[in-house]
Amino acid sequence: MVSESGDTVRVTVGTAVVTLDGRDIGSVKEVQGAYFKVNAPLQPDYWLSVDHVQRVESGLIALGLDGTALQDAKLDHVPDDRSLPPGETVSALDDADLLDDWPEARERLRSTWEAQHGAGGGRWEEAEPAYRYGHVLRTGQNDPNLQWHEIEPEAEAGYGDWARRHGYDHEPNAWERLKGHVRDAWTRRDGELKV
Repeated sequence: MVSESGDTVRVTVGTAVVTLDGRDIGSVKEVQGAYFKVNAPLQPDYWLSVDHVQRVESGLIALGLDGTALQDAKLDHVPDDRSLPPGETVSALDDADLLDDWPEARERLRSTWEAQHGAGGGRWEEAEPAYRYGHVLRTGQNDPNLQWHEIEPEAEAGYGDWARRHGYDHEPNAWERLKGHVRDAWTRRDGELKV
């Protein structure tokens, strides 16, 4: 999950959770995909989406919800594909976002991009979402032998939704312009070219 500052948020078991108005609501009991369970004192435990996390600092998860909004955000269970809005899924890609090492990978991929495209007048800020998406795709990939041409259709289909969920602007026909950047990040996991 990405915080407002663009950093990856890591939700870990045992971390204290507070509302936007500073009220302590418990601690993280369990993490599943893009959801975490709150061990709430004196009430039943409940699930929240990581989309509600505003920031993580000093072992504390601060939600972007006040007490009133928290009531509406509570879930009895982790949604499955049948209970999500049309087009939304909980997938391995969501898990990869939670475990994402983007801050470290960002610098390596930015250097690669600058060497290949920097002199051409482009801006890293325009390419960064595609590089991040490619990196997350590779992070969530369990099959090291999978080839780009095998995942490209799924990558194309998921990019728009992923970009919107992470706060990036996305034009409907952007894939043709960005797919080379996605592929570059996907094939350069840990600095090695994996084609």
